[in-house]
Amino acid sequence: MISKNDIPLFNKKIWRISDVAEFLGVSEGHIYNLVSKSRKTRRNNFPFRKKGKLLFFIPSEVLNWIDEGDSDECK
Repeated sequence: MISKNDIPLFNKKIWRISDVAEFLGVSEGHIYNLVSKSRKTRRNNFPFRKKGKLLFFIPSEVLNWIDEGDSDECK
């Protein structure tokens, strides 16, 4: 079984858009869409932090979001 310690991205305490996209295997545009959807609808609850114009992500929160699942994304 692979642990978080085996994945180099988890050595970072904070992720940027490119890190999240790489980890999830999606485009950066898709991450922006998830953030936008979370801000507008308060559904999906994709975990992010915003400081000024910059977006930041906490790796453990992204993993928790994946574990919780989201049936709306499949519709």
